Amino acid sequence: MKQRLTKPIKTIAVVFLLSWLLLAAYANTPPTSVSAAPLLQTSCTLPATVTTASQLSNCITTANAGSGGTITLGADITLTSALPQIATAITLEGANHVIDGGSTVRIFSVASTGNFTINRATLKNGHAVDGGGLSNAGFLVITESTLTDNDAAAAGGAIYNGSGALVAVANSTISGNSALSGGGGIYSAGTTLLFNSTVSGNEAGGAGGGISLTSPSVLTASGTTFYGNTASAGGSQAAVFANSGTTVHLAGNLFAGGSNCDIRGTFNDKGYNLSDDATCTNGATGSATNVTLNLGALADNGGSTLTHLPGAGSAAIGAIPNGTAINNNTLPMSCNNTTTDQLGSRRPLSAGINCTSGAVEVAPTVTSLTIIKDASPAIGTDFDFTINSAPLTSYSDTTIGKPFWTRPNEGTTCTLSANSVR
Repeated sequence: MKQRLTKPIKTIAVVFLLSWLLLAAYANTPPTSVSAAPLLQTSCTLPATVTTASQLSNCITTANAGSGGTITLGADITLTSALPQIATAITLEGANHVIDGGSTVRIFSVASTGNFTINRATLKNGHAVDGGGLSNAGFLVITESTLTDNDAAAAGGAIYNGSGALVAVANSTISGNSALSGGGGIYSAGTTLLFNSTVSGNEAGGAGGGISLTSPSVLTASGTTFYGNTASAGGSQAAVFANSGTTVHLAGNLFAGGSNCDIRGTFNDKGYNLSDDATCTNGATGSATNVTLNLGALADNGGSTLTHLPGAGSAAIGAIPNGTAINNNTLPMSCNNTTTDQLGSRRPLSAGINCTSGAVEVAPTVTSLTIIKDASPAIGTDFDFTINSAPLTSYSDTTIGKPFWTRPNEGTTCTLSANSVR
């Protein structure tokens, strides 16, 4: 049966998981005091009536002058001038509010000493030469958030990640951003991690509509969907462009809606990556090219961000065998009930079934029910049955009256009675 974590628990779990994994893998990446940064003793929480940027600016200045702190948004905010640079450990609790750059200013800039976490916020309409939404020279974590409609006159429509910097994006959507040069969504010369996220409809005048990497950058992506990203430079650079001297680690991702990958550096295909063209895979177990992914439009499928839901007949559904556990350069790609998808649903949705590649879990469609032992069992009598479900082989149980299947995203549950399924 489909399980969903509560929002506070899921948020804490995602932030904790990312912090632990990133610190373990990148212990030498400055700054090093990510998870242990103390809060500012004179807390700075925005009141619910805030509609301008002045209090947000004051809070950042106060936090920078101390040892950091947590800032909570109480309303949507439109910027009229640039905010102070993030220079210490600051957490932004967005509470599902929007920060709008008014198509005139970059929304946030993180210094090399900065350690910035953004949770459940939307950053939109930011504008700058590089990094319309965010420019990062330090340590940046983005969870359950949306970056949309930001633009750069040069590189990195949503995010510009500098050399030596690290950005981690989890359970988030980066969509509809643009850059006149490379990296419509993200441009990175540092380390980038994408976990259970969506990169959709971004556009670059150069290479890498979704993400563009330059040496010596490293990209690690697990359980992420890339869809409909476009780039003007060349024909095979729309979703991911990785120049020579870069390293790319991919596991359980989807690539659809155009020419997808041009990876010229080191490519580690860890498995179960699916592409609707001939790119983005390198022969690993479960990875395949030129497959039908049948992704729906970017829409509200539950959760706090928009996603693309694989439809009937998608090769993504059931692509990852139950019990799979892969360490993708410290980011997990698993189907063993230890992780969730972008919407917070368990992977897998129900015990014993396979998992879906990409950002969103979808249960296979039941196509037939076959009674093996007794065609007319008495009520209360155990019997054997098998549910055949492509692309799975079967899912079995033996108890009358026990729910055996839940339809994804609708909560429709089937149970067995004496002579029928109802």
